[in-house]
Amino acid sequence: MLEVQRAAYAIEAELIGYPDLPPLHETLEALQATAEELWLCEEGGAVVGVVGLEHGAQEMVIARLFVAPASFRRGVGSALVAHALSLARGRRVRIGTGARNAPALALYERFGFRRLDGGAAASGYVELTLDP
Repeated sequence: MLEVQRAAYAIEAELIGYPDLPPLHETLEALQATAEELWLCEEGGAVVGVVGLEHGAQEMVIARLFVAPASFRRGVGSALVAHALSLARGRRVRIGTGARNAPALALYERFGFRRLDGGAAASGYVELTLDP
């Protein structure tokens, strides 16, 4: 899973011009210690995508979502977002990505997520929400 995460986030880092993207440098120990609820999408026994969720009483955060580069544009990201939304159970859902990550922004907006105002131009990061 860590190899897929690094490969996927390496592409995002290039897209947004930020080589120090934290998931690129996450260790196996940190990944194993995460409090996120992790859902894996597998094909032929290989991990092709992952979504990590943080559950709160009023809000669920999609803390990580990545797809193996060889599986881009095959519906894996959409399936992971749809699965995450099925677990929201009436809560607001929040996700963030690089402001220049056009593929991720398009994916989230297709599901009805709306960008939160403020800061994206300055920080290079944008948060999106989906209300129940």
